[in-house]
Amino acid sequence: MKKDYYADLLPNCCYHIYNKSIDGLKLFHNRENYEFFLKRYNDYLGSYMATYSFALIPNHFHFLAKCKPLSEEILKKIAKENTKKSYAFLQGEIDYNTFMVSQFKRFFNSYAVILNKQEKRQGSLFQHKFKRIGIKKREHFLYMLWYQHHNGIHHKMVKEYAHWPHSSYLAYLDDRYSILTKDTVLKLFVNENGRTLREEFVRFHEDNKGDLGLYPKVHKWKDSSFDFMG
Repeated sequence: MKKDYYADLLPNCCYHIYNKSIDGLKLFHNRENYEFFLKRYNDYLGSYMATYSFALIPNHFHFLAKCKPLSEEILKKIAKENTKKSYAFLQGEIDYNTFMVSQFKRFFNSYAVILNKQEKRQGSLFQHKFKRIGIKKREHFLYMLWYQHHNGIHHKMVKEYAHWPHSSYLAYLDDRYSILTKDTVLKLFVNENGRTLREEFVRFHEDNKGDLGLYPKVHKWKDSSFDFMG
């Protein structure tokens, strides 16, 4: 079956979301750029997405995230966006996917404006259409979690997960504040032989460190109530 790279963004559905720069341009030149990119993501999409992992690489990025259910609180936040697309959605003139795509575009544009000013350049920075692939299976979710944390190793920038500071891997190892919904992910793992959920998380990554197969090895995972696609 042909993969849908541009799945509709729907409430209560999970996605691998990614994009890259045009012509291989660098998206990130320093630590502040990486931090600002995540801040802008949170500013424009944090109210609407539960984010489980991310990887920021010099010329591309990945997110694993789920659109939150449409609640009264979410609808109020949409109203506060005060954009043509938010108004059109609330009036029933466009669907939710169109509103969400517009939020991503606003996010990309807001970052590009600052980076272009920094680098004294003009024009587009990101490829026009960002990709979003629906996650329907637990195995696919765990694969994307591992794959994103493995990106720094895959692109030969580091040899250890923890040595690439611009992924979500390190945020799972302590209680520091982050944009992530960490509990949902950690609860997927079973703690065996007295290991903590964090230790199981690390074990899962280490067991698959040299493997680029379709799905990573998982000894066990909880049959949790986490719903991947509605």
